[in-house]
Amino acid sequence: MGLVLALNTFNAYSASTDDNALPDNEDICEQQLTRLLNQKQMVFSDRNASPTVRRDAERAIDGSRKIFSQGGSYCEAKNALEGYRPDKNQDISFRDGEVNYFGRG
Repeated sequence: MGLVLALNTFNAYSASTDDNALPDNEDICEQQLTRLLNQKQMVFSDRNASPTVRRDAERAIDGSRKIFSQGGSYCEAKNALEGYRPDKNQDISFRDGEVNYFGRG
């Protein structure tokens, strides 16, 4: 009974801690972020993808870069990239610093 209680207590504690609770997590998050950024970059670079899909990938990448530059945390940048949701009310017109032509026409 004591072991079960201890395991339940540990699991509850683990579930409530932040991703950044352990320094080793930054190494793990860095690897995961690298993989996710590579996936988004492939979408962004895919000439067969629609401009909307490519723009969304570009904005997701930019958002994670911004978060990383503010705090230097790979875990926060990964969470921002994973949590990115495009604003369906905005068009795909380019903003300052974004690619302004996707080679279609």
